[in-house]
Amino acid sequence: MNPRRCSAFTLIELLVVIAIVALLVSLLLPALGEARNTAKDLLCKTNMHSVGQGIQMYLDDQKDPVWFDLREANRQAPFHHYRVPRALADYCGDGRSKIYKCPRAVGRMSVKDPATFLEMSSAGRLFIDPEDPVLAGATSLNIDYDAIQIYTEYWFNDSYFMSREPIRRNNEYLPGIVLMADAYDEIPRHSAKRSETNRRTGQGTNRLNEIYMLFGDQSIQGFRWVNALGAGVAKDKWGIEGPFWDWGLYANPARPAP
Repeated sequence: MNPRRCSAFTLIELLVVIAIVALLVSLLLPALGEARNTAKDLLCKTNMHSVGQGIQMYLDDQKDPVWFDLREANRQAPFHHYRVPRALADYCGDGRSKIYKCPRAVGRMSVKDPATFLEMSSAGRLFIDPEDPVLAGATSLNIDYDAIQIYTEYWFNDSYFMSREPIRRNNEYLPGIVLMADAYDEIPRHSAKRSETNRRTGQGTNRLNEIYMLFGDQSIQGFRWVNALGAGVAKDKWGIEGPFWDWGLYANPARPAP
């Protein structure tokens, strides 16, 4: 009786299988990465929507529904963005809640990054609550930034005391006012799903920097970032150009009624 011959992969067949597996991985990984990006973007918008609902309930409960005081009593800088989570503690949690944390806020794009923290502080914008135990008795040289818990990654409109009209609940332009945005101004965290070609290099890019903004009508829109002055991102619903933090805040006789 003839012995049974054992079948085995030849070297060529093995290389073909490896090539097919590599091809499948190369096709699937970008799709998986895009799915993760989409999930993070959706979670961020969900957080912003929840904070927006909390803001609306907060204003509804005030006798004189006026926007949060983000400055010191003497109306001098800095802007204390962490005061909003404090005020909204009964509505959507304080600065410990994940609702104030964008899933894309990692590394340099997070307010907890040492370089970003110093940059924001020097510019008079404070996102980390000074009551966080990690900051007690600490200096900028020995802060354990990873251990900080009481803070917000979201920017809240801080032009209240610079504008001629404060943000009020009954403001006719409230639907067009930016109440909050994801990210401090200079480093947008999100990106659009459209593509463009760099005219100088001829190379294509699939994602463009965007900043998410929550408006007074509770809508969330993404705007492409252009510069650190807030100009050029777009125009408001009445055709007024940036900076976006002043959209709808200035009385303009030439502006058409909404």
